[in-house]
Amino acid sequence: MQNTLNRVLKIAGIVFGVDDSQLNAGTMITENLNPDSIEVAEFAISLEKEFGVSIALDEINPAGSLGRLSAILDERRAHKATSGRTS
Repeated sequence: MQNTLNRVLKIAGIVFGVDDSQLNAGTMITENLNPDSIEVAEFAISLEKEFGVSIALDEINPAGSLGRLSAILDERRAHKATSGRTS
């Protein structure tokens, strides 16, 4: 989880133009980062490329925090590893 979180924080920093040292698991995607729709799309695409799992645009903001999003990515990666599926 920690490795995933660190990678998510780095990607969020790049996409949202924030120093990733200012981000943490509790950073709220909508409230703290205030992304526009293009940033959300870029974030989702970047996460998909980095982690090899699908994440829909409408899942980004409901995830709430970067920590919760990291957990979702870990769950998807684990599911993909055990099932051999790509989503």
